[in-house]
Amino acid sequence: METTLLLANSAEGHAQNGMVNALGLGWSVTGTPTPPAALVLMVKVPWDQTNVQHQVVLVLVDQDGHPASINEQGGNIRIDGSFEAGRPTGIIPGTPIDASLVINLTPGMLLTPGAAYQWRVEIDGEVVASRSFQVRR
Repeated sequence: METTLLLANSAEGHAQNGMVNALGLGWSVTGTPTPPAALVLMVKVPWDQTNVQHQVVLVLVDQDGHPASINEQGGNIRIDGSFEAGRPTGIIPGTPIDASLVINLTPGMLLTPGAAYQWRVEIDGEVVASRSFQVRR
């Protein structure tokens, strides 16, 4: 599935039309502890994969590709969910259907200053997108 992941300061998704309203979209550098942030996931669902439940997993990894530690206890972050894109009436058969997912993150992740991190997105077990960012020293 064609998938785009963007980082924002905050975002709100609209399930009815697949649109997203976002503020501070497209950043790639943050501080620590982290401020509020949002993950904006935009998916083009192929026609033959509409009306099917899809599993999505987002994982924050460090620069070595391991689950990133986000607090003093060594905790990490993995977000599991699902989505289903329906076929709207009147759409030409074969048209990919837009689906958007928004995950707003609470502030306070303790990340390593000067380090690089990456959000990875899997849909149905396949890595389909990623977005890297750095933490200010």
